[in-house]
Amino acid sequence: MIIDVRTDEVVYITINDKVIYIDDSTEELIIDTWKVDGGNVDMFVEFEMDEELFNKINKKEKKPKLSVVKKNNKKKKEEDDE
Repeated sequence: MIIDVRTDEVVYITINDKVIYIDDSTEELIIDTWKVDGGNVDMFVEFEMDEELFNKINKKEKKPKLSVVKKNNKKKKEEDDE
């Protein structure tokens, strides 16, 4: 496997006889693949964002506020004395 990082947004990954190209330099994720000899790769997968899943994953849930409550030790002490 060869990983050729061109920039922070562009990378070429060579695995066996296939090249995978990943480019987010235009803020539109581009993923392409081809054979090292220039031939086409038979399988192509297209990704589409699942907006509902994205929102669930990135939802910032409100956390409950916690507060310290001082326990009334006087009542407990009186019960212990009995």
